[in-house]
Amino acid sequence: MIAGTGTADDRRTAVPTAKTAKLSIVGPAFAAPVGIVDEALLQPADLHGARTGTLGQDSWAQLRPPRPGLGGSYPSTALLRCDRAVTAVLGVNQTPTVIVEYVAVYRSDGAQRYLRELRGALAACRGGDRHGSGWTVLSSGPAGRESLRLRLRESFEYAGEIVTKDTYIAAARVGRALVVVIDAGWETGDGHRELVEELITPAVRRAGILH
Repeated sequence: MIAGTGTADDRRTAVPTAKTAKLSIVGPAFAAPVGIVDEALLQPADLHGARTGTLGQDSWAQLRPPRPGLGGSYPSTALLRCDRAVTAVLGVNQTPTVIVEYVAVYRSDGAQRYLRELRGALAACRGGDRHGSGWTVLSSGPAGRESLRLRLRESFEYAGEIVTKDTYIAAARVGRALVVVIDAGWETGDGHRELVEELITPAVRRAGILH
Protein backbone atom coordinates (compact mmCIF):
# COMPACT_ATOMS: atom_id res chain seq x y z
CA MET A 1 0.00 0.00 0.00
CA ILE A 2 1.37 3.38 -1.03
CA ALA A 3 0.30 6.69 0.46
CA GLY A 4 1.48 10.26 0.10
CA THR A 5 2.93 11.71 3.27
CA GLY A 6 4.36 15.06 2.21
CA THR A 7 7.86 16.25 1.30
CA ALA A 8 11.25 15.37 2.69
CA ASP A 9 11.10 18.71 4.51
CA ASP A 10 8.46 17.21 6.80
CA ARG A 11 11.02 14.69 8.17
CA ARG A 12 14.32 16.45 8.85
CA THR A 13 16.04 13.25 10.03
CA ALA A 14 16.51 12.61 6.31
CA VAL A 15 17.98 9.78 4.32
CA PRO A 16 21.68 8.89 4.56
CA THR A 17 22.92 7.23 1.38
CA ALA A 18 26.63 6.84 0.83
CA LYS A 19 28.19 10.00 -0.60
CA THR A 20 24.96 11.35 -2.10
CA ALA A 21 22.33 12.11 0.52
CA LYS A 22 22.92 15.58 1.85
CA LEU A 23 19.31 16.67 2.24
CA SER A 24 18.55 20.36 1.89
CA ILE A 25 15.13 21.76 1.02
CA VAL A 26 14.89 25.12 -0.68
CA GLY A 27 11.98 27.09 0.75
CA PRO A 28 9.33 29.16 -1.04
CA ALA A 29 11.54 32.27 -1.03
CA PHE A 30 13.71 30.66 -3.73
CA ALA A 31 12.35 30.87 -7.27
CA ALA A 32 12.15 27.72 -9.38
CA PRO A 33 14.76 27.56 -12.15
CA VAL A 34 13.61 29.23 -15.35
CA GLY A 35 12.41 26.82 -18.00
CA ILE A 36 11.06 23.87 -15.97
CA VAL A 37 7.46 24.72 -15.13
CA ASP A 38 5.51 22.99 -12.36
CA GLU A 39 3.26 21.31 -14.91
CA ALA A 40 6.26 19.42 -16.34
CA LEU A 41 6.86 17.67 -13.00
CA LEU A 42 5.10 14.93 -11.08
CA GLN A 43 1.91 16.15 -9.43
CA PRO A 44 0.14 15.06 -6.20
CA ALA A 45 -2.24 12.99 -8.33
CA ASP A 46 0.76 10.94 -9.50
CA LEU A 47 2.31 10.78 -6.02
CA HIS A 48 -0.63 9.33 -4.12
CA GLY A 49 -1.50 12.77 -2.79
CA ALA A 50 2.00 13.76 -1.63
CA ARG A 51 3.14 17.30 -2.34
CA THR A 52 6.62 18.10 -3.59
CA GLY A 53 9.37 20.37 -2.35
CA THR A 54 12.42 21.72 -4.19
CA LEU A 55 15.80 20.17 -3.40
CA GLY A 56 18.96 22.08 -2.61
CA GLN A 57 21.85 21.88 -5.06
CA ASP A 58 23.87 19.31 -3.08
CA SER A 59 21.10 16.81 -2.33
CA TRP A 60 21.63 13.53 -4.21
CA ALA A 61 23.91 15.51 -6.52
CA GLN A 62 25.54 12.42 -8.09
CA LEU A 63 22.10 11.11 -9.09
CA ARG A 64 20.93 14.35 -10.72
CA PRO A 65 21.48 12.92 -13.27
CA PRO A 66 23.16 9.59 -12.44
CA ARG A 67 26.90 9.68 -13.20
CA PRO A 68 28.49 6.34 -12.37
CA GLY A 69 32.21 6.00 -12.68
CA LEU A 70 33.20 9.66 -12.39
CA GLY A 71 33.54 12.26 -9.70
CA GLY A 72 32.65 15.09 -12.09
CA SER A 73 30.35 15.92 -14.96
CA TYR A 74 29.83 14.17 -18.27
CA PRO A 75 30.68 16.06 -21.50
CA SER A 76 26.96 16.44 -22.26
CA THR A 77 26.70 18.80 -19.27
CA ALA A 78 28.05 21.54 -21.56
CA LEU A 79 24.76 21.36 -23.47
CA LEU A 80 22.56 21.66 -20.39
CA ARG A 81 20.13 24.57 -20.67
CA CYS A 82 18.21 24.28 -17.38
CA ASP A 83 17.26 21.70 -14.78
CA ARG A 84 15.13 21.26 -11.69
CA ALA A 85 14.73 18.68 -8.93
CA VAL A 86 11.86 18.05 -6.54
CA THR A 87 11.25 15.55 -3.77
CA ALA A 88 8.29 13.96 -2.00
CA VAL A 89 7.88 11.48 0.82
CA LEU A 90 5.49 8.61 0.17
CA GLY A 91 4.41 5.82 2.46
CA VAL A 92 4.89 2.23 1.31
CA ASN A 93 3.37 -0.36 3.65
CA GLN A 94 3.37 2.26 6.42
CA THR A 95 7.08 3.02 5.92
CA PRO A 96 8.24 6.36 4.45
CA THR A 97 10.35 6.48 1.29
CA VAL A 98 11.93 9.49 -0.43
CA ILE A 99 11.17 10.09 -4.10
CA VAL A 100 13.35 12.46 -6.12
CA GLU A 101 12.47 13.67 -9.61
CA TYR A 102 15.07 15.41 -11.76
CA VAL A 103 14.20 17.04 -15.09
CA ALA A 104 16.73 18.68 -17.40
CA VAL A 105 16.43 20.37 -20.78
CA TYR A 106 19.44 20.30 -23.12
CA ARG A 107 20.44 22.14 -26.24
CA SER A 108 20.85 20.21 -29.47
CA ASP A 109 21.25 16.45 -28.86
CA GLY A 110 22.48 16.80 -25.27
CA ALA A 111 19.89 14.43 -23.78
CA GLN A 112 20.81 11.73 -26.31
CA ARG A 113 24.49 12.27 -25.62
CA TYR A 114 23.92 11.93 -21.88
CA LEU A 115 22.22 8.55 -22.29
CA ARG A 116 25.08 7.34 -24.50
CA GLU A 117 27.57 8.51 -21.88
CA LEU A 118 25.57 6.82 -19.13
CA ARG A 119 25.47 3.52 -20.99
CA GLY A 120 29.20 3.75 -21.67
CA ALA A 121 29.99 4.49 -18.03
CA LEU A 122 27.84 1.59 -16.83
CA ALA A 123 29.60 -0.77 -19.22
CA ALA A 124 33.00 0.48 -18.05
CA CYS A 125 32.06 0.11 -14.37
CA ARG A 126 30.96 -3.50 -14.84
CA GLY A 127 28.93 -3.34 -11.66
CA GLY A 128 31.11 -1.01 -9.57
CA ASP A 129 32.60 2.46 -9.86
CA ARG A 130 35.58 4.29 -8.33
CA HIS A 131 33.49 5.22 -5.28
CA GLY A 132 32.74 1.58 -4.45
CA SER A 133 29.12 1.90 -5.52
CA GLY A 134 27.59 -1.03 -7.38
CA TRP A 135 25.49 -0.27 -10.47
CA THR A 136 23.17 -2.77 -12.13
CA VAL A 137 21.16 -2.24 -15.32
CA LEU A 138 17.82 -3.83 -14.54
CA SER A 139 16.32 -3.23 -17.96
CA SER A 140 16.16 -0.87 -20.90
CA GLY A 141 12.99 0.75 -22.11
CA PRO A 142 10.73 1.13 -19.05
CA ALA A 143 9.36 4.32 -20.62
CA GLY A 144 10.32 4.02 -24.27
CA ARG A 145 13.36 3.00 -26.28
CA GLU A 146 15.72 5.67 -24.94
CA SER A 147 15.50 4.88 -21.27
CA LEU A 148 17.14 2.81 -18.54
CA ARG A 149 16.14 1.34 -15.23
CA LEU A 150 18.97 1.02 -12.70
CA ARG A 151 19.81 -0.16 -9.21
CA LEU A 152 22.52 1.53 -7.16
CA ARG A 153 23.81 -0.61 -4.28
CA GLU A 154 25.86 1.19 -1.64
CA SER A 155 27.49 0.04 1.59
CA PHE A 156 28.18 2.56 4.33
CA GLU A 157 28.49 2.89 8.08
CA TYR A 158 25.34 3.72 10.02
CA ALA A 159 24.99 3.66 13.81
CA GLY A 160 28.27 1.79 14.13
CA GLU A 161 27.40 -0.92 11.63
CA ILE A 162 28.04 -1.47 7.92
CA VAL A 163 24.75 -1.58 6.04
CA THR A 164 23.91 -2.10 2.38
CA LYS A 165 21.19 -0.11 0.71
CA ASP A 166 19.53 -0.26 -2.73
CA THR A 167 18.36 2.86 -4.55
CA TYR A 168 16.23 2.46 -7.68
CA ILE A 169 16.45 4.85 -10.62
CA ALA A 170 14.74 5.28 -13.98
CA ALA A 171 16.10 7.67 -16.62
CA ALA A 172 14.37 8.48 -19.91
CA ARG A 173 14.70 10.97 -22.76
CA VAL A 174 11.70 12.97 -23.98
CA GLY A 175 12.83 15.02 -26.96
CA ARG A 176 15.45 17.43 -25.60
CA ALA A 177 14.44 16.71 -22.01
CA LEU A 178 15.85 14.12 -19.61
CA VAL A 179 13.64 12.73 -16.84
CA VAL A 180 15.04 10.85 -13.82
CA VAL A 181 12.91 9.29 -11.07
CA ILE A 182 14.67 7.98 -7.94
CA ASP A 183 13.38 6.04 -4.94
CA ALA A 184 16.06 6.55 -2.28
CA GLY A 185 14.28 4.65 0.48
CA TRP A 186 14.44 5.91 4.06
CA GLU A 187 17.48 5.87 6.35
CA THR A 188 18.91 2.37 5.85
CA GLY A 189 15.78 1.08 4.10
CA ASP A 190 15.87 0.21 0.40
CA GLY A 191 14.02 2.05 -2.32
CA HIS A 192 11.23 0.31 -4.22
CA ARG A 193 11.67 -0.85 -7.79
CA GLU A 194 7.94 -1.12 -8.42
CA LEU A 195 7.35 2.47 -7.31
CA VAL A 196 9.96 3.81 -9.73
CA GLU A 197 8.38 1.74 -12.49
CA GLU A 198 5.02 3.27 -11.64
CA LEU A 199 6.18 6.89 -11.47
CA ILE A 200 8.40 7.06 -14.55
CA THR A 201 5.37 6.79 -16.85
CA PRO A 202 3.53 9.92 -15.63
CA ALA A 203 6.89 11.70 -15.23
CA VAL A 204 7.68 11.17 -18.90
CA ARG A 205 4.18 12.17 -19.95
CA ARG A 206 4.30 15.42 -18.01
CA ALA A 207 7.80 16.32 -19.21
CA GLY A 208 6.55 15.96 -22.76
CA ILE A 209 5.41 19.60 -22.71
CA LEU A 210 9.06 20.72 -22.58
CA HIS A 211 10.20 19.55 -25.99
